[in-house]
Amino acid sequence: MAPQSWRFLRPSSLIMLAAWTLALLWSHLAGLAVRRRRCGAGRAPVRPNNGPLAANRRVTCVVTGASSGLGWALARALLGVGHHVVLACPDPARGAAALQTLQADAPRGAGGSAAYEALDLRDPDSVRGFCQRVLGEEAAGARPPLGLLVLNAACMPASEAWCPAAGASADFAANCLGHALLVELLLARARLEQSVRVLNITSFTHRCVRRSEAGQLARALQGGYLAGFAPPHAYHVSKWAALVLQGELHRRRTGLGLQDYQLVHVDPGAVDSALVRHWPAALRRAFPALLRPLRLAATPVCAAAWVLEASSADADGEAGAQEGGRYIFAPQGGRTALRPAALARCPRERGRLWLAYRALRAWGAARPPPAERMRKDARELSARSTGTNHGQHGN
Repeated sequence: MAPQSWRFLRPSSLIMLAAWTLALLWSHLAGLAVRRRRCGAGRAPVRPNNGPLAANRRVTCVVTGASSGLGWALARALLGVGHHVVLACPDPARGAAALQTLQADAPRGAGGSAAYEALDLRDPDSVRGFCQRVLGEEAAGARPPLGLLVLNAACMPASEAWCPAAGASADFAANCLGHALLVELLLARARLEQSVRVLNITSFTHRCVRRSEAGQLARALQGGYLAGFAPPHAYHVSKWAALVLQGELHRRRTGLGLQDYQLVHVDPGAVDSALVRHWPAALRRAFPALLRPLRLAATPVCAAAWVLEASSADADGEAGAQEGGRYIFAPQGGRTALRPAALARCPRERGRLWLAYRALRAWGAARPPPAERMRKDARELSARSTGTNHGQHGN
């Protein structure tokens, strides 16, 4: 057993894992009830629309945490329908290996391309540098316009690790803060001819957050020292906060100067991935053994297919954007529009977390560079890409 894995065997941690299981069961039962009501009312099942997967609309798809698991499977599916996929992850070695495997596994003739870009969501400077590179290459014509942003990266460490650059615990920065800044920076520049969809991979575990934990989180952010959560608690609190902040970014997009975009929160249910690699070996073995026979857990490839299909469908047949984003439960075997937990919909809790987040100086979105500088950067990048055949990377 790893030195810190024993923390997951504490009574409080085991109780929390049991609560996660109950939240997963509740989500499945709620989804089943909604689908039966739809069938009973004679309503047609949810069908995909011409969203980010449309083959005749080649776009750049940024996928965070794409070096393995669900992120890699999502990147593979997007590459297979001809898009340009940017694998965004912090480790260059793992990123390069994932890119090589992705290109070798890609279907021939699909016309897709892929590239790796370093992105450490725990470091706001890394997020800013990543956004500058992506937007700069788009302005230079080296990549198709941004069409899909998949917020997939997440971690569940065995112990708290303080990240000085983030001014917070490393897991909270990676699961929540980095993605919030990423959306704000990438969508700060209006693209009137190009709609963008943000796909936030959320979790049923957010339903386990108590009001006291939400208050503890807000006080920790205001105090400038985010710590004090045990590993399982830290994960579901960070996923709740990410769900709330992404929703608030979408609601406040006009005031923040962001372009109008579609936000979809997709809960893939339980996915058998490396997310639980810090759990004790017995728990890691029990996870698929107990959940897969009941169709309560999916492989990353299966989960990716359902996630992308659900994200490109009009929830309950309703077209158009929903303020704060739509929440879709998309496990293996079905996809259903559900409501997030009541605490995630509470205006008071949403406002308190938003104010605490905006007070974090390290994560404030910098103003976009002047238009003249953007044009100069684009010209320089275009000249450089012409000289190095940069536009052909990823094929």
